[in-house]
Amino acid sequence: MKQRTIRQHFVSAGYLARFTLCGKRDSLFYVFPPGQDRKWEATPESIGFERHYHDIDVPGFPHDYLEEFFQKYEGPACALFCALSANPERPFLTEEERETLVAFLALQAARVPQAKEKYKKLAFESRSTDAADVATSPQVFGTFMDVATRHGIEVPPDFQSNLLMGLQSGDIYPVIDKTDVSIGILRLSHAIADQLDGMYYSLLYSEGPDWFVCSDYPVALHYECAVPDDLFERQRNMAWPKLDPFERTIYMPLAYNVAVMIRRFQDCPTSLRADRYMVSLVNSLTISYAERFICSPTPDFIFLTPGNKEIGNAADAAAILRSFGASSTPRVVR
Repeated sequence: MKQRTIRQHFVSAGYLARFTLCGKRDSLFYVFPPGQDRKWEATPESIGFERHYHDIDVPGFPHDYLEEFFQKYEGPACALFCALSANPERPFLTEEERETLVAFLALQAARVPQAKEKYKKLAFESRSTDAADVATSPQVFGTFMDVATRHGIEVPPDFQSNLLMGLQSGDIYPVIDKTDVSIGILRLSHAIADQLDGMYYSLLYSEGPDWFVCSDYPVALHYECAVPDDLFERQRNMAWPKLDPFERTIYMPLAYNVAVMIRRFQDCPTSLRADRYMVSLVNSLTISYAERFICSPTPDFIFLTPGNKEIGNAADAAAILRSFGASSTPRVVR
């Protein structure tokens, strides 16, 4: 009998291993808690996880089904990132390699705690609006009653008034269960992949000694999420959320010496050397939404200070994150 996976990573340990100099899941790198002027050594296996993080409760499926499902995408992607890291200035060689990156990037952006919380909030607000519409709108309540009647559901005569009182008092509120949120990862992944459709890719290679870092929010894709504003369309379309990105360019570190830049315009080389400024820019975007950890192959790292004025180090980053809040770093102009 297959052993159930309890410790489930929201940032793949195989991916995090690319930010160690030795490249193994049990290799050491340095972990910096955002906004704190300290660090310690750890391994990719020991961070970026929660117990039962992806668990679902669906008849016929094991509770850790998503963990095994995600590994189908993690394995090929981590092998690709390893090959890129070992061959500086190598571009993507096939369309399949780009598709491997897109699938992993979309999944990674959707599975982090901030993304899950964003989807949970969207589901809560959508269901709250549904309940309020049923409680206050005669037209919506009439449609609700028609549906209930067709399905043989008996609705008490005081249902609408009791629903309204319960909503106003806070005694009635939507419940978003863990399975809903975990499956939301897949729905967000599809929405993110749609945003990447038709975009152009450039690989950025650093020759050191300044390297790319990673974090618990490694994809610089920041967005609003919405569903259509219609009672019966909203719930159906929770499976197809729409993203409104804040930026036109997306960055993601792939290993300590390689990152990807994804743009909507074509006039950019497919592979180029990243100077110190570019490494700092990517690192700034990588840590800007970090809440739990920043990991670096070396005991210090560089980043671009707000306003693109100068290059700072880990101590400078800690001071800025403390002053603005760990997940509220001023945006870097791109």
